Formats: sequence, structure tokens, C-alpha cells
Amino acid sequence: MNKINVKINDIDFSGWQSLELTRSIDAMSGAFNLTATDLEEPWLTGVLRAGAKIDILIDDILVLRGYVDNVENKYDANGSSIAITGRDRVSDLLDCAAVVDGAHEYKDQTLDTVIKAILKPYEIELTVSTDVGDKFTRIAVNVGETAFELISRICRYRGVLPVSDGVGGLHLIKPATQDVGVSLIYGENILEASASMDYRDLFSEYVFKAQAEATSFTTPEESASPTGRAKDDKVNRYRPHVEIAEMQGYSQTLQERAEWQKKFNRANALRVSCSVQGLYSKENGKLWMPNTMVHVKCPKLMLDRTMLIRTVSISRDNGTRTKLDMVMPSAFNLPAMKEPEQEDIWGAI
Repeated sequence: MNKINVKINDIDFSGWQSLELTRSIDAMSGAFNLTATDLEEPWLTGVLRAGAKIDILIDDILVLRGYVDNVENKYDANGSSIAITGRDRVSDLLDCAAVVDGAHEYKDQTLDTVIKAILKPYEIELTVSTDVGDKFTRIAVNVGETAFELISRICRYRGVLPVSDGVGGLHLIKPATQDVGVSLIYGENILEASASMDYRDLFSEYVFKAQAEATSFTTPEESASPTGRAKDDKVNRYRPHVEIAEMQGYSQTLQERAEWQKKFNRANALRVSCSVQGLYSKENGKLWMPNTMVHVKCPKLMLDRTMLIRTVSISRDNGTRTKLDMVMPSAFNLPAMKEPEQEDIWGAI
């Protein structure tokens, strides 16, 4: 059985009974849930408290560094227990302001330069594993906007995903595109599995509209109501979806946005979940990680295809297992949104 160590405020916390650790490519911060029973001093008198620093190690490798968000004490006729929840260090970006007294706009700077400026007071390091594109003309920060909201917004301009590395840093990535040679096979390493197809977000036609400024290259009609359309011939009944785009746009940009939304919704309609024994892939000896590709071969679910791991949940109770939530690989192929030419999407301040 893999060794899992928990340190709270640099003290070994051996009193925990169960642990769940989750990381996902669509959640900027990793999260954990611990339970403990019959704790004694010094834990009950201040060491174990909300706001405490926490490190979680697997086989002496640090996999999460963060803070305790909540400590809940319970008592009943059978005894007492404590539930501890928290997130990794990047969680501060979800809760806190992007800017307080510093610059509220950035001109002629690249994506990574802007993000580093936002991360600096939080002492969070940035790692870049993809092309960040050209410099922005201007990025304005909305008053009260969280660091997460700002970073996510400007990353959409470059089709980049901002994800936590789990141990105190932020990572800019693109979705994985190649199978890494790992397989999940019915009767061999899958303990349990499920698959679902959700029809609610599938539509026969996707229509995106936006108001656009008139230019010498557009007619008044085009500027008044530019529209992009995409049909999904696999939806055989009348189910139209109309949305106002997040940006000013012209027909070609909105057309691309509609096409992407159709593909995104279809890719996310299929959800697959598999649980495996232990924490490591037998094929490559590495921890299961989000944003990796795995081939699923399970006749019971009528599946024989490569999937993208969206979320990894590690649990230790009576035994150790890993749950992998997966989607179609195209689910996170984000299109680069057009950045505003004169001012940021939030408008002038």
C-alpha cells in the first residue's frame, strides 16, 4: 500500500482516518477532504485550525501544498469525529481580488507577463508549457474582479488553460492531444465504471449574436446584428440555442464560436468514470494525472476509445483507489477568443 503522509503546520498528522484528494483541469485549485476521530492534544487546542498550512505527500512526494479551509467537529452517541476540508495554495486566486492598489490596466504585454504581475503578491510561481501568443494591446482589470476571473478571461483570448500544479504554482497548458499509451481494460484493471450520455445540452442549431461597431468594411446590417450559426445534424428534433457572444464580433468570428460550442457540447455530453486500484498506472508507473489521455476498453459500457482524463480523485479509507472522470478529447480544445481592439471586454474604467 502506498504511503500517504499529512503534515499540518509542519507537524505529522497521524490521526486521520480517511482522505480524498481531487485535481481537475477545469478547477484552478486542487481540493482535499480528511476525517479524523478521537484526536488528543495538541490537535484539539489550536494546532488543527482553519487557515493552517497543510502538505500531503504520497510515497514522500509532495502532491498538495495548501491550507485548511474548514474544521468541523462532530459528536454523537458513538463518539466524536472531525472533518477537515481545504484547497491548495492557488485557491487564494479564486477568492481574492486581482488588484487592490496596483495597476488596473496592462498595455503591450504578453499573457504570461500579465499573469506574473497578478501572482506576485500571492507568491505563486507561474510555469508556461504552451505558446502564449502576441502581446495584448490593452488588458483592463474590473474593480472587484478576482484574480481567477481575470486570469481565466485573458487565457481565453489565447485558448490556454490555467491549472494548479497542486504544490503552490500555476501552470498554463493546452489540452493533451496524444495518447500516452495507458489503457483501462474491463476485467483487468477497472474496479468499477460508469458512462452516461446527457442530451440536455445538445441542440439542433447554435446561434451566436453580438453587437458590433460599424467599420468601412461592414454594412449597417452586418454591424447591427452579426450572427454565426452551426447545425448539429445528429440532433433530429427542433432544439435551437441562441446566445449573446462574450465579445464584439463579426459573422466569421461568431461562426467559429458557434461551431466550437456545438463540438464542445457534444464532447461533454459523454461522461465516463472508472475506478482503479492504487494510485499509479501499471503501464508507466506514474501517478494518475488530469489532462492525460487514456484508452478505455469496456464492452459492458460499449466503449473502445481514447478519452481525456478531466478529474482525478484519490481516496484512502479501507483501501486505496483512484477515480478517473473522463470526457471526449475535444471537450477542452478551446478556441482563442478575439481580444478587444480598443479596450478590454469589461470596458473603460
